[in-house]
Amino acid sequence: MLMEQHVTFSNRRGGHLAGVLHLPAGEANSFGVILCHGMESNKESFKLVHLGGSLGGAGFTVLRFDFTGAGESAGEFESITCTRQVEDLEAAHELLRDRGVAEVAVIGSSMGGTTALMHAGGAEKVAALVTLAAPFDPRALLERDFPPKAMALWRDQGFIEFNGRRLRTDFLEEALAIDVASAVARITCPVLVIHGDADPTVPAAQAVALHDALPGEKELCILPGADHRFTRQEDRDAALGRAEAWVARCLGSGA
Repeated sequence: MLMEQHVTFSNRRGGHLAGVLHLPAGEANSFGVILCHGMESNKESFKLVHLGGSLGGAGFTVLRFDFTGAGESAGEFESITCTRQVEDLEAAHELLRDRGVAEVAVIGSSMGGTTALMHAGGAEKVAALVTLAAPFDPRALLERDFPPKAMALWRDQGFIEFNGRRLRTDFLEEALAIDVASAVARITCPVLVIHGDADPTVPAAQAVALHDALPGEKELCILPGADHRFTRQEDRDAALGRAEAWVARCLGSGA
């Protein structure tokens, strides 16, 4: 029987993070998966809960957790940046390593996908990666949504209202400067890029560019008519099914 265990752990900044471990029945193995939610989501999103249950049921140790400022984790939403989220993901990876999980796959949704790309392009060992509607060029998205006057106001007042919550200028400046492409060029693990061709938030062209930039084993899955959140059940089922199959194939039969 699959077990769920609530856990807390800390990032390098001393911030406390909350997560849920899905532990397979029987003897523990060395294969695991980390699930990363999107910018305005948390570990309780349907996609992450579903993946936790299905991958845990398949024998993997699965961790879904809240980034700083989300869900049950400490911190403020307005302080988020991709760099800070990478530090959170590093702490999550360390938690699994401490529990004897040697081979770790990462599945990231939206900004969580960008975070996963940055993490996989760093020094950490990632065995497989799946992105769901992940931005590859955050600068292009910001420049599309915020004309120069809006950016100037953001800088002048130190924050901007984003869907009823504040975002500090840290987010703006990093998104304009972050070099996702350089991190992607260093990724050595197999990567599956999943995106919808009706995504108004992150255009599917970003998924194509991401796939083209990946140097190793890779696959691109564009779902016709799917939006950013894979709202339709058939789109969600297709995306999650492909993600599960990729992880199972890349991590082998050890789980």
